[in-house]
Amino acid sequence: LSIRSITEDEAGNIIIATTHGINVIDEYQNLYKLDAPALNDAYIHELRTDNNTGIIYGITQEGNVFTIENCKVTGYYDMTRFGIQDANCILPDPKNPGHIYIGTDNSEIYYGDLFEGMKNAKKISVGSLKKINSMEYVDGKLWICADNGIGMRDEAGFRPIYNLPMNNSIDQMLTDYEGNLWFASSRQGVQKVVRNRFTDIFAKYGLEEEVVNTTCRYKSYLLLGTDTGLIALEGGDKVSRIALKQKVDLPEKYNGYTDLIDL
Repeated sequence: LSIRSITEDEAGNIIIATTHGINVIDEYQNLYKLDAPALNDAYIHELRTDNNTGIIYGITQEGNVFTIENCKVTGYYDMTRFGIQDANCILPDPKNPGHIYIGTDNSEIYYGDLFEGMKNAKKISVGSLKKINSMEYVDGKLWICADNGIGMRDEAGFRPIYNLPMNNSIDQMLTDYEGNLWFASSRQGVQKVVRNRFTDIFAKYGLEEEVVNTTCRYKSYLLLGTDTGLIALEGGDKVSRIALKQKVDLPEKYNGYTDLIDL
């Protein structure tokens, strides 16, 4: 059998997804096949464990989703009945038990409650990414691995990750104990992305690049003093107007900035 995915349940059993069903290694190192008529001959593409509930979610090559609890298959779902075609990968939401992300071969991601039949499932934009291969939730951000690159979605929305040497057939990712991101490609090998100590503010907020001479936090604003003036940022957007407390007219002669400081 070809092993496609491995995970572990709360009791320490190792659940193994293969091209012909599911196998289990129990705490005594016994290996046995998990007998489930719907899955015995199925090509199991991926297994994911919800650390909040202990439920294991799986997805077959045909795009059907199933759940495992206490080494038993407790649910089997034909995703086409929920209006989701060509489901390819799955990720339980760590913040919302029962809710899952479903990535498809059609470059779509759906988010909803599996046990409610994915009613009113939300469709998430992934820009120009093609064929979603896997997803991971890291530091409150949804990372997306696709055939033509990598993307990330947070509260500010979706944005693709540019300027990386690996941009083809991205299959999986994980994060290590230092917070570094590792990506695996079936064509290009392995890529390690180290977190930058700096944030490109202009790229993050979609601003035209300028020379920044000084910065300051003022209430909820981030102020940038540039060669051409003052930029104020708040809540992910550029602010066009800030109320000033007072206007100070400088005298023609004064003793430097100390005259302006209230000691």
